[in-house]
Amino acid sequence: MFEFLGALIGMSIRCSQILNLNFPSIFWKKLIDEPLDRSDLNMVDSYCLQMLDGIKNLAQTLPEREFQEYHDQKFVTCLSDGTEIELVPGGKNKILTKDNAEDYVTMVMHTRINEFDK
Repeated sequence: MFEFLGALIGMSIRCSQILNLNFPSIFWKKLIDEPLDRSDLNMVDSYCLQMLDGIKNLAQTLPEREFQEYHDQKFVTCLSDGTEIELVPGGKNKILTKDNAEDYVTMVMHTRINEFDK
């Protein structure tokens, strides 16, 4: 795929044609080995960031019982292709609580940002 992309870019340079490659920053940063941050994930999945910010806010403001009543999230996340993966071994059985909410948010961010490593 990189060779094909390189051939397209080379052909556009030789032909003096503008090649409009409108890929998100997560693509380009991975290509040149730049560190990724939450703004890169926002370009690919803004809803994921909204959900993670909501979990953080709820964990800081609600008591434990109300936090548990609000959702029944487990330690899993969905990737861009719809595949659900466990964030930790046995994540389908590990319940998100107020105490482990920060760990959950960190793991989802790390997993989603690095899902394109391959």
